Amino acid sequence: MTTIIRKNLSKADIQELLKKVVPVKRFNAFQYCGVIKLTIDPLKFQRQLRDEWE
Repeated sequence: MTTIIRKNLSKADIQELLKKVVPVKRFNAFQYCGVIKLTIDPLKFQRQLRDEWE
């Protein structure tokens, strides 16, 4: 959401506009920490994938 603040607005008007702003729900990546169980070293796996491209 975009809030437009013009030069001629008073401080009270600006504060009212900012009160109306709703925070956006963010993606929580921490809920997936430790979920994947790896059977191979991640660095070896990455090198294997990159070698396939050539």
